[in-house]
Amino acid sequence: MSIAEAMYNHLPVVATKCGAIPYLVQDGVNGFLVSPKDYEQLAERIMRLLDSEELRKNMGDRGFDKAKEFDWNRTLNKIYRGLLET
Repeated sequence: MSIAEAMYNHLPVVATKCGAIPYLVQDGVNGFLVSPKDYEQLAERIMRLLDSEELRKNMGDRGFDKAKEFDWNRTLNKIYRGLLET
């Protein structure tokens, strides 16, 4: 949820290509995905964002659109129902 929260605040995300992260972050659209432990790629992506206010804004706005799909109350209700079923 921390990635969704960042996106909800119009922040572009730089994250690794693992777990469910690629479901949230579309590389080059609402953030950047980098390979785990690829520190050079991580630094390059961060520098690209630092160098371009327009890129940060565009990715942040697209991330916000994705984040609107998530809702804490709905998520907590799903967890609660799942716990009751077990």
